[in-house]
Amino acid sequence: CDILVTSPRHIFVLCNPYSGPRQTRHVYNTKIKPMLEKAQYKITYMEIGDQCNADDAFEGFEGDFDSIDSLVVMGGDGSVINVINALIRYLAKQNRTRIDFESDLPSISIPICIVPNGTTNIICHTIHGNVDHCTPIMHLIFNHKMKIDMSAVFDIDYKFVTANFSAGAGYPANVLKYFPRYNLHSPKGVIKKSFAKAASKKNLQ
Repeated sequence: CDILVTSPRHIFVLCNPYSGPRQTRHVYNTKIKPMLEKAQYKITYMEIGDQCNADDAFEGFEGDFDSIDSLVVMGGDGSVINVINALIRYLAKQNRTRIDFESDLPSISIPICIVPNGTTNIICHTIHGNVDHCTPIMHLIFNHKMKIDMSAVFDIDYKFVTANFSAGAGYPANVLKYFPRYNLHSPKGVIKKSFAKAASKKNLQ
């Protein structure tokens, strides 16, 4: 008889142990890793932070990137946005294309699973209706997927700044946060200064 042998699904986990309450590594070791191992996933685990950012993680990935079946991001809204930005830059480099404001962003073909553990977890809460650690992994294990539209923000020189889900998190949320600071300026000045402040290197790290 013919026996069909299937290889385990390959999961790439990017964990930011410094996000939010700084318990993400503990959450991974005690909750997420046991669930993935019980489901017999092949796991590649990397930590991101000041010493190794998301761009470094993708560039340093050993093996065939196409072998990854899903990407798990552990952290808050900032970590999620940073990973997606890095993934977009990586895919553009691999495809030898430019990130152009007149063109669509590179297509992200692998599912992204967000495990919330940051100061803010609005993206995950919007998707799942809660910020439970295990709920996203259960959706991953049972192959539940949903498509989400994203937009991109470019600076005045048409250089890519960041991907964006909505005004609820990430770069646009930072823009809105600075509106009150510049409320004595004209409406145009408020918008210009708030976008510039949110786009500073410090706020996009």
